[in-house]
Amino acid sequence: MTKIINVKGDVVDNDTALFYSFFEMACVSPQGVQNQLQQGDPNEDVEVDIASNGGDVFAASEIYTMLKSYQGSVNVVIQGLAASAASIIAMAGQNVSISPTAQIMIHKCLVNPGFSNADDLRTAAGVNDGIDQSIANAYELKTGMSQADLLQLMSNATWMTAQQAVDNGFADEILFVQGKELSASNSISSVPNKKAINKFLNLLNKAKPKDMDMGSDGSDDNADNNLLPAINPLYPEGTPITVLADHMPNMQGAEGVVRHAYIANVYIIDYQPTDGSPEVTGHRWVTEDEIENLVPDADGQDDKSETKINKKEKENPKAQLQHALSLLF
Repeated sequence: MTKIINVKGDVVDNDTALFYSFFEMACVSPQGVQNQLQQGDPNEDVEVDIASNGGDVFAASEIYTMLKSYQGSVNVVIQGLAASAASIIAMAGQNVSISPTAQIMIHKCLVNPGFSNADDLRTAAGVNDGIDQSIANAYELKTGMSQADLLQLMSNATWMTAQQAVDNGFADEILFVQGKELSASNSISSVPNKKAINKFLNLLNKAKPKDMDMGSDGSDDNADNNLLPAINPLYPEGTPITVLADHMPNMQGAEGVVRHAYIANVYIIDYQPTDGSPEVTGHRWVTEDEIENLVPDADGQDDKSETKINKKEKENPKAQLQHALSLLF
């Protein structure tokens, strides 16, 4: 069997946990985690499920130490947000899995100065610096990044998507998708890499309407539902763009045009590969941070983006999804 430890709600010390418990508020405390670890076989695997905004840094440190000292295997699953103190606890996992829709947030510690004079504030700043270094130690052991780089990320209050968390070493894998799988190809055409596949599946899951239900046989029971058009996108349809993404060979640095803009900051684009090969039309998907304006003034609309759209595809959302998959395989 596997012991399940839920890190849900605030991370608090043992005394504060009594208050939370009285009012039936969700929390996790060192004593609560210790009680669960002591139950059953001391060598049983432990799964730590995290969805927490964080809380008391010292309570998180105590929980982190308990999990790191545990005899059995400790696997962490980030289900929602692992922010602040909760991200420290996440670093205790021998294997850290993260949902494609989850995020990790790290930042420098905060303190409530209360009624403090200048000397008190200077002392508090020194204490905070020491706490930040202690937090960075946990991140360093997991990621292998330098303290300086980690402290800068913390100073920036960095939010990481699932893919960014894996790329930076804060997580080992994205749930449901084998992002590290080697892609071996025997083809004269270009096959998207696993990173691009990951991004497609994550974006599709993020942007899918809530009423879109997939049947047990994998069929779409609501075939008329698909990605919803963006209302006020940063890059409207027809905007000339430079492509920053590297999903495909000769894609990065290419010039193109936005063909469609959808919710969740997702775009379909046309672009001219940098090696002069034929224009790629209807490339799905790129995100807002993977393109930029080709020219400062985005008012000039490129009429060709609309005239080149396949009207039948536009009217049939299921065909859009099928075409997206055809671009990947």
